[in-house]
Amino acid sequence: MKKRWLLVLFPIFLGSLGCSLFGGSHSPRGSRFIVPERVKSTDITEGSRELLLRENLLEEYEINPESALKKLIARVLKDPKKQEEPRSLFCCAELACAVAERKTPRWNRRPIIYPETENGRWAMFQKDRFLNYLNENEDILTYYGMATYLSYAYLSFAQQKLGTEIYSPRFRRACDIYNYSLSQTIRYSLKRAPRGSNSTSRLDDLQKSANNSFVLVGFEWTPDDVDDLLMAEDYADDEISLKSRRFGLGVPMIGVRYGEGDDRADFYPDVTTFPITALYIPLESYDLEATENQEKIHLVNPWVQDTLEVGESVIPVETDLSTPLAYMLKEAGFDQNILEGYLGGETDFRPEVYLLQPHQPGRIPIVLVHGLLGSPQSWEVFMNGLMDDPWIRQNFEFWFARYPTGKSFLYNARDLRNALRSIRESLDPSDSDPALDHMVLVGHSMGGVLSTLLTHDSGDYFWNMVWDVPIDQLDLSPENRQRVEELFFFDRLPFVDCVVYLATPHRGSPLASRPVGRIASRLIDLPNQSRAWLKEIGDKNQQHAKIRLDEQSFNSTSDLRPDSPPIRALGQLEKPAGVSFHNYAGNIEPPDREGSDGVVPLESATIDWADTQMVVPAKHTEIHSDPDVLRSVKEVLREQAKKLGQSSGMAVSSRSSMPEMGSEVSSQ
Repeated sequence: MKKRWLLVLFPIFLGSLGCSLFGGSHSPRGSRFIVPERVKSTDITEGSRELLLRENLLEEYEINPESALKKLIARVLKDPKKQEEPRSLFCCAELACAVAERKTPRWNRRPIIYPETENGRWAMFQKDRFLNYLNENEDILTYYGMATYLSYAYLSFAQQKLGTEIYSPRFRRACDIYNYSLSQTIRYSLKRAPRGSNSTSRLDDLQKSANNSFVLVGFEWTPDDVDDLLMAEDYADDEISLKSRRFGLGVPMIGVRYGEGDDRADFYPDVTTFPITALYIPLESYDLEATENQEKIHLVNPWVQDTLEVGESVIPVETDLSTPLAYMLKEAGFDQNILEGYLGGETDFRPEVYLLQPHQPGRIPIVLVHGLLGSPQSWEVFMNGLMDDPWIRQNFEFWFARYPTGKSFLYNARDLRNALRSIRESLDPSDSDPALDHMVLVGHSMGGVLSTLLTHDSGDYFWNMVWDVPIDQLDLSPENRQRVEELFFFDRLPFVDCVVYLATPHRGSPLASRPVGRIASRLIDLPNQSRAWLKEIGDKNQQHAKIRLDEQSFNSTSDLRPDSPPIRALGQLEKPAGVSFHNYAGNIEPPDREGSDGVVPLESATIDWADTQMVVPAKHTEIHSDPDVLRSVKEVLREQAKKLGQSSGMAVSSRSSMPEMGSEVSSQ
């Protein structure tokens, strides 16, 4: 029947075993969640031994496994019945992987792929030693390639006997062999491939490299955006937490895009990462006269691709969404200047909003706004809890807000308002994408207060809390008048119509009024330029001000006092029509005490105008990962998606790209 598989295998096997089809140390901090240790073995299972015994090759296998493999494959090629027998294909695949493992030196059995940057600050461990060995033993790559191909062929044939074969231990082991041997092939390829002289790309060209053809499938990114490829397994941690992972076929990888020092004008962090699953899909036909390798390794977007069709079976695509996110949150340096952002001064930075992937029309942005002394890194668990749901991945995308947390609410709200407007206009200048008109803000702690300022009209409330006369009666230069108006008078963002509050101090926090809060407030400084214009306004208009106009009155710690002007003004704002608000508060106190999450009193964390309100037994810093909160937020997002006319089911098929891959491969 399916002799086309053997047509591919035949020239591979009869060709020189010194030619690579494509292209062991331990991971620096990897966990072994992808490939069971039993697959990385120089031995084979009892079932394969039994088949070798039936073929009278077991004794030869014990003496010379490579010779036994050659003879077994030769017999399979000659016998049409064996070509359609799953256990024969499985035995060949397992034996090929074991032979490759025997030939691989123990000191480099799992080559680590370190990130490369243009300045070369990341060194390749034992690279020269590895390359010298591989140049003399290229048949290692051939055997790993054979194992990848043969295990895929087995899985394709196994669907013919799905009723029994899928329950066989060799079915799961064949998936593991496929993943492991493909992983090894990619590791060796990325170790060997040169870098372009004018690019930081690990490979000269993702579509035409020295040993492999890599094809991006299902991405909005282009090959030029892929500056580095890393193995997710090398950077995964073993900590028990909420993670987004799926088991199946493929090798989870991390795509890296470097933006630092680049001319790219976009809204991405200096280090942007995205999940990739590498898949090898054999050609259905093989050109015996071809002078170049036609095989391709497909770099699939697991954000949208959940399953793979193998024959008539549907097999999940192996996916790790969590490790690329964790890698980016660490390497992008979000945590490096948290303290500077709080203390301010000349080390201050402007609030920014970052995208994690190119915006796709129809996906609603979820803008995550961190709290005091926080950063985007605080959202890791929350994101893992949500993006594990395929429906959310198909209908939403995540954006990060980042701001200097020592500045006054009014300063940060103004700058975030401008940043979101700028992104909205840049992504959709023709105003044709309705998804961008239904943004969701998720604010934790002080980030929730900022979310209120972004979704409410100011009216005169903030002005009247600070000044006792109208703005026309102040002595202001045109520049200072514009600054004052931007701070105290603002309209809500019309394209945000859903807000999720997590442990938000709607009425302030008593901690800010205590000695530790007052001391912290005195440590905060404004940049010289801001201090200068604030002083100029104060010197000319202090008689009309209800508070001192200095940096001690315009910082976040002062703003968080329950009696501060911004907090009192927030309490008077009118709920805007057409915006839904969902409030989640924590309480870890016993019933006989006033509730609190350890930072924000329950009285301040709850509001009477929320569309959804929930109190959970969670600490202030742990409410992101509370299961009840995550379940409720998912329901909120489903209601939000309905505003676009989407149903609560999958808006985009998660099995859309593999047939396209097949047609693309066969057309090469």
